[in-house]
Amino acid sequence: RYYEDTKDPLAAELITKFSRLVIDLMPDFSKNIGQTHSALTTASGILRAGQVLGVSEFKDWADEVYQRFVALDYIPDFGWTPENTSRPRVKGRLCCETCTTVDFLELALQLAQFRDPKYWDDAERIAMNQLLEGQMLRVDFVERIPPGIRQPLPHMDSKWFTTDHVMNRSLGGFGSFSGPNDWAQAGDPIWGVQCCFGSGPRGLYDAWYCAAQEEGDTVQVNLQFSKRLPSAVITSYLPGKATLEIEMTAGKKLRVRKPGWARAELTRVVADGKEKKVPLVGTYFDLGYLGGGAKVRIEFPNETVRKTERIGEVEFRTVWRGNAVVEMEPVGE
Repeated sequence: RYYEDTKDPLAAELITKFSRLVIDLMPDFSKNIGQTHSALTTASGILRAGQVLGVSEFKDWADEVYQRFVALDYIPDFGWTPENTSRPRVKGRLCCETCTTVDFLELALQLAQFRDPKYWDDAERIAMNQLLEGQMLRVDFVERIPPGIRQPLPHMDSKWFTTDHVMNRSLGGFGSFSGPNDWAQAGDPIWGVQCCFGSGPRGLYDAWYCAAQEEGDTVQVNLQFSKRLPSAVITSYLPGKATLEIEMTAGKKLRVRKPGWARAELTRVVADGKEKKVPLVGTYFDLGYLGGGAKVRIEFPNETVRKTERIGEVEFRTVWRGNAVVEMEPVGE
């Protein structure tokens, strides 16, 4: 970002040499991920460097790291990632760090914007099913944490330590070692770390920012999240219903991405109360110019599908509507 703003040649030299060090001296980087937070953010940074500096090799390398990572047999479709690839994948130890979730999301968003629109589906699944579900909207779950993994309070300087309404002040934070179906893992004592409390909101912003964008004379909808733009109000009904409603508040061209799971011939587009056939340009429905006040409703296929995936020893059975998981077994504890 500093280089983008200043064009400082020293900054370009630094990021180029760092990227070359990783690519040239760590040939097994994608085979030995280890701590996923540091690995995925490194790939994200090198991808951005390649985009800003115009180095295609950097972008190709980051894309390959991502592809190898998602191909691992314990990376499920619903966005969960291990805190470390060396961790045991057993019940009660499926720890996912929100920092990693956000790195995973940001890398997918970069690839969607600069490499291939197919990655928008990955980003949507990560944001909907792991990031949003990882936000702690209630804190009574700590009462069910087994006594055996609770630890005594540390002896620390009160300047750096507090017991003042800690749980209530954590409301709205993000799980640090959350599982696919729970905010904490019974086999691990860590559940809240401040780095994740900071990363989570950044990930929410990333998803919101990229969900729909207005540039020049065009509004483009990429993800099925609700958002207000200067010239359009987008309302998503997922996970309850696979429907988008868009109200134009000013005249603009409108493009809406067709998600990978939806068949175009089964998608219904209604503009100002009348069903219409809309051309598919690439992966986007191109509705052309719409005046202020126009209302569009896009009804994607609303059926649900079932999947079974394994993370190590643990099997998860899910029901999906679009890119949203609407049911999961086993349920959280």
